[in-house]
Amino acid sequence: MRPAALTRKLLRDVRQRLGQALAIAVVLAAGVATFVMSLSMLDSLGATLEAYYARSRFAHVFASLERAPGAIADRLNDIDGVSVVQERIVQGVLLDMPGLETPALARVVSLPESPTEGLNLVHVRQGRWPAPAMPNPEVLVSEKFAHEHSLRPGSSISAILNGRLQILRVSGLALSPEYIYLIAPGSVLPENERFGVLWMPHLDAQAAFDMRGAFNDVVVRLAPGAHERDVIDQVDRVLDPYGSLGAFGREDQPSHQFVDNELRELRGMAVFVPVIFLVVAAFLMHVVFGRFVTAQRQQAATLKALGYPTRAVAGHYVAFALTIAVAGAALGVGLGAWMGRGMTALYAEYFNFPHFGYRLRSSIAVVAVAVGLLASLVGVLPALRGILRLPPAEAMRPPSPPTYRAGPLTHPRLRRLWARLLGPGSRMVARSMRHRPLKTALTLLTLALATAILVVAHTTMDAVDFMIETTFHHAQRYDLDVALHDHADIRARAEVAALPGVRAVDAYRAVPVRIPHANERTVVRALQSDDGLLRMLDIDGRPVRLPTGPGVVVASSLAQRLGAVPGDTLRVEVLTGRRAAIDLPIAGLTIDASGTAIYARLEDFTQAIGEPNTLGGLYIQCEPGQRSQVAARLRESPGVAAVNDKASTLRSFQETVARSMGIVQGVIALLAGAIAVGVVYNTASVSLAERTRDLATMRVIGFTRREVALVQLGELVLLLLTSLPMGLLLGVGLSYAVHRGTQSDLFRMPFILQSGTLAWSALGVLAAGLACATVVAARMQTMDHMDALKAMD
Repeated sequence: MRPAALTRKLLRDVRQRLGQALAIAVVLAAGVATFVMSLSMLDSLGATLEAYYARSRFAHVFASLERAPGAIADRLNDIDGVSVVQERIVQGVLLDMPGLETPALARVVSLPESPTEGLNLVHVRQGRWPAPAMPNPEVLVSEKFAHEHSLRPGSSISAILNGRLQILRVSGLALSPEYIYLIAPGSVLPENERFGVLWMPHLDAQAAFDMRGAFNDVVVRLAPGAHERDVIDQVDRVLDPYGSLGAFGREDQPSHQFVDNELRELRGMAVFVPVIFLVVAAFLMHVVFGRFVTAQRQQAATLKALGYPTRAVAGHYVAFALTIAVAGAALGVGLGAWMGRGMTALYAEYFNFPHFGYRLRSSIAVVAVAVGLLASLVGVLPALRGILRLPPAEAMRPPSPPTYRAGPLTHPRLRRLWARLLGPGSRMVARSMRHRPLKTALTLLTLALATAILVVAHTTMDAVDFMIETTFHHAQRYDLDVALHDHADIRARAEVAALPGVRAVDAYRAVPVRIPHANERTVVRALQSDDGLLRMLDIDGRPVRLPTGPGVVVASSLAQRLGAVPGDTLRVEVLTGRRAAIDLPIAGLTIDASGTAIYARLEDFTQAIGEPNTLGGLYIQCEPGQRSQVAARLRESPGVAAVNDKASTLRSFQETVARSMGIVQGVIALLAGAIAVGVVYNTASVSLAERTRDLATMRVIGFTRREVALVQLGELVLLLLTSLPMGLLLGVGLSYAVHRGTQSDLFRMPFILQSGTLAWSALGVLAAGLACATVVAARMQTMDHMDALKAMD
């Protein structure tokens, strides 16, 4: 036999087992694809972020304050470890945008004279750098906000600057590394239609906000080798007398936090999902290849007897496995690249980069293919090693029948009981599973993994649905959230309550604080009432009451990070006003999407910080159909800093988080289906090949087609049904692990498990399994019983 004959034999073997080979290749491709997608997206996003930060001289330290004279910037420059300091003016403003029922919110950020000066360089995408001291101040507008409102160079914007209506002229559209993930203050989701950034020449910003010779924001770039924590401490000492809210590093900068959190999730996905698929692929390769080698036992012996060395024979059978593995890995690389480009388009909706292109480095593709091939070889080698060790003379004889021993269930009395309860076919199924415990256990495990992956996908959407229902419909019972300038008197509530169309009003105040022992910054939200328009709820949806006195209710995730429980005392440092340090007893826990909130009673908390009867905002519930009219009246008030529409926030949530998670859920469901189809089809096909003569014999001696089908498909159905409870339990555990691993300080959702999730996950795997069973049953109908009986194997 010439080597070319081995090649022809290889092609013939692959063609004869094409269905099984394709099923293995699809599962292997799914694992390689998720590996390629995750690593390539991690590489693309990380490289884009690093290059953008370097080109734009992104700052390392940030600080906001009330007002400081310009000379203070020189003192900051003298701090050891500081390379560059840029003082700025940053102020929130309201915009009257056509088509919006409520005013849009924007952040004005002052610009240096030249586009190449300073830090956090602004990248002009369209138009030109704004000229200072124009009759109508010129501004650059954040690109996505401009696209939402069809703004272009030369367009006009009506803005309320420091209580005065001002017409601004758009000179261009821009991006900044400071706003890669653009969200309004206090929000966790982008609302491109309702929030944007306006970059204004520094001189114009000074005039607009009465800040001549002063600044209220500063960014700092560190010298190489500088210690960030030491610089932050020194910056705080310099700025504390000027109402600083506390300096913080890049890791706490909101935009960077979101991007960095996404990078962490991609790292986790690059390990978690591919491992499951590669393990399943290795198992399938082991099952199919084991049957293939056993069936070709005599052919392998003949090759060795004809003089082919063991290495050449082994290479022939390894080539069979590698043919499947290479096809699956190649398909996986292509599929992973396609999924990566799709994820790039999805990320482009959230992240604002001047250039965000997808790249797949050859090293990632090579590693992915190598991992796929290694997984295949792990499944192949045990079966191959056993047959190649046999001498040719022994291998040419049929394998010895397996040796079985009587077990505890084979007692004569029990056999008689089984005979009464089960028919011959059912007993054959039970005996087959009992005599091959390892194969049965591995099949159950892989089917359970398919079920578990579906559970993970569904629990993610359960959490999203729970947060929408709990947060927007039960906790937030207001229509408008109105932020006020400075610290308004409590009488402002009565004035707003008297407006036509207003049904109810609750006052609140959001006070930034720092928890010194954990070095964590958060906000205490002091509420007028615990049963008003913003309620605190526990995980079961029951209201949580605010204590009387200085006690607080803390988000459960924050309490967990702090190691605090109800009854403990939490010390906080207020970052505004008199900057008091107070001790707050923890009275209870609540769920909160941000995961960092602290709630207190308005009257008691403002008294504790030395600013009694002050408020910072209002929750407003409107009469039906009056929301836009109320918002229009509030827009005309000089004391209103921002008007947030809950309906718009909910719509943004559904269009961003819910939609993206829905896409991820669909991909995971398809991958889980690939596992189920691959495992069930190969298990059924191998079982049919092993039992061909037995099934043919049953037909010849008088068993009906239904009885024969019960023997063949009954084991498959029993495996599916047995795997479901295992898969559901495993899925719950994996879901909780994924939930814990994907939580961040920015956005937290509770772990929710609904009964419908378990039901749909089980039905999904059953449907995939029964579809494969139907295909195998059709093959049984066309089987030639006489040919099967004549076959040697």
